[in-house]
Amino acid sequence: MSVCFVLFAIACFADRYWWIVIVFFFLYQMGGMIKNVSQLYFCSAMFCDRNGIYSTAIGGSYHATLSIIGAIPTAIGMFLAWPLSNKMGKARAILLGAIISAAGGAIGFLDPDNFYVVCVSFVVKALGSTPAMYLSLALLADVLDHQEAIHGFRTDGLTMTVYGAIMAGMTGIATGILNVTLSSTGYSSTNISSEAIRSAMTWVFIGGETLCYVGIAVLFLFMNVEKFSALDHETIMLDKRAKAKEAGVEFVDPAETMRREEEAAQAASEEARRAELKAKCMKKGLSFEAEEEKYRRALERRSAAAEKKKAAALERRKLREEKRARRLKDMSGQHALARKEREKAKEEKRARRAFEVREEFNRIRVKNGKSAV
Repeated sequence: MSVCFVLFAIACFADRYWWIVIVFFFLYQMGGMIKNVSQLYFCSAMFCDRNGIYSTAIGGSYHATLSIIGAIPTAIGMFLAWPLSNKMGKARAILLGAIISAAGGAIGFLDPDNFYVVCVSFVVKALGSTPAMYLSLALLADVLDHQEAIHGFRTDGLTMTVYGAIMAGMTGIATGILNVTLSSTGYSSTNISSEAIRSAMTWVFIGGETLCYVGIAVLFLFMNVEKFSALDHETIMLDKRAKAKEAGVEFVDPAETMRREEEAAQAASEEARRAELKAKCMKKGLSFEAEEEKYRRALERRSAAAEKKKAAALERRKLREEKRARRLKDMSGQHALARKEREKAKEEKRARRAFEVREEFNRIRVKNGKSAV
């Protein structure tokens, strides 16, 4: 066993944020997989045709309809997850989503043999799951950044190995749970909807995922790694700068590296465009200079339109600020003073909070043999 692996394992196993995000992935994948593998059995057991006949064919039609309905809020949530994250943070967005999904599961228990109630439950759960679906890997990146800031190294390899094992093994775990449940309730090709099977499938299909989201909600009450994000990034840059100085090499800020790479890519793209235009002009007997001039004029028009749009946005911002200034000016002395006091109190609270976070961050960093920042 290599020394690096031992160091990575110690760093991960001692990190509560790492454990929270790993257990989250386990619960999230298990809930979703149990729901997926049991959905057809649930629909076959709970819903019949007009003649009261239960069959896997009829259950399959309900299963397909439910899947299509559930995909709609998932697609809508893609446009809501990041604005919600920007407003309240990734962890809080996932916590809110887990609470919504748990509430959706509770709706399903009200009348599990009513397809419309199950659809409402399914939609609410799907909508609540979207923050976890779209934000969880970004939150994992925050955890890995925090580890790098605290320990001076990242544990991406070990972490993604554990994550991959969860992803690969969850199908077997979920299928095993379903098979044990079916065999213990006497399921067979001629018995797909007994009372025992209906009760068991309700708990597996609706209850399994719901309980997982309850667990996620409890977990994320303690997930606050994002409060360190600014300090993490600052510290990582300081450490990299110090290492570069110690090694006697130039330190290039990642933003500057990205700017240089973008400039190089743009230059290569421009060169390729000119070569392509020259080849086109030679093939069609056109004037390269004339075609290039057309391109330049079109580029200038687009640039002018972009500048105009930017100027309009700045003007709107200026008008909003002027309106706010007039509103403050029109306030009575007492109201203006009260507003200033509230703003001052908020600023003091933010400063106090920032100080406390930095103190906590430095305690963790010093405990792991690193200097305070």
